[in-house]
Amino acid sequence: MGEKDRIYLSGYFGKDQFALKDSTLDLGFSWGNATLTARWNHIFNNKLFANTSFIFSDYNYDISNEISGFSFSSVLRSETMPENGLFL
Repeated sequence: MGEKDRIYLSGYFGKDQFALKDSTLDLGFSWGNATLTARWNHIFNNKLFANTSFIFSDYNYDISNEISGFSFSSVLRSETMPENGLFL
């Protein structure tokens, strides 16, 4: 790593919940997302640079009704590593 290199990091985490409950229903719904991005920027000269990124995303949700015994869960997870550059 030198003067022509830069590293950028960013992330996010969030989780939410919703519930509805009475004598015939005990419904729960929760969802959340976590992301992480790391990017390396390298400047080759005043006309050429490149960006290399690593991007991770993890989204999940759960739906349940405790009285009826119903539940459903899902996870969507992805990792990508795009490379791009620009010649000016």
